[in-house]
Amino acid sequence: MDETRAFSVLVMVMMMMISLVVFVDSAGVVAPRALSPAREAEALVAVKSMLHDTANVLTDWKIAAGGGRPCGWGLVICNGDGHVSGLDLRNRSLSGTLSPEIGKLRQLRYLFLQHNAVSGPIPDTISTLKMLQRLDLSYNHFTGHIPGRLGQARDILFV
Repeated sequence: MDETRAFSVLVMVMMMMISLVVFVDSAGVVAPRALSPAREAEALVAVKSMLHDTANVLTDWKIAAGGGRPCGWGLVICNGDGHVSGLDLRNRSLSGTLSPEIGKLRQLRYLFLQHNAVSGPIPDTISTLKMLQRLDLSYNHFTGHIPGRLGQARDILFV
């Protein structure tokens, strides 16, 4: 009888621990796992590929530039761990569309894209950026809906 009771208590404790992990993760307490700098570089190159850069402000967004480390690229802001935490693309004469690959920049806190001519839909993947605090897409030509989950971002201060 004691072994059965001990086993039941052990199972209950394990279930409580699993529930706690799921709760903490869903609450956004745990930072999302960042991609390697090389993967972040690939995501940025994909973003660049869908934008028309008539002012050539994104010319150094190449995998070869910085050895696949985008922290040395223009208009890219990185955190202390060397991950992309911000893009300052405001008023850069950009047009085209915003690539869904933007959602792969999991450590992104700031995305400033205002005063350009970017069009098309806002990618749904933008709502997966759990660390996003400031987002400015104003004065562009976006169409369609605003991703529903975007308004649920825990730390977002400005949209």
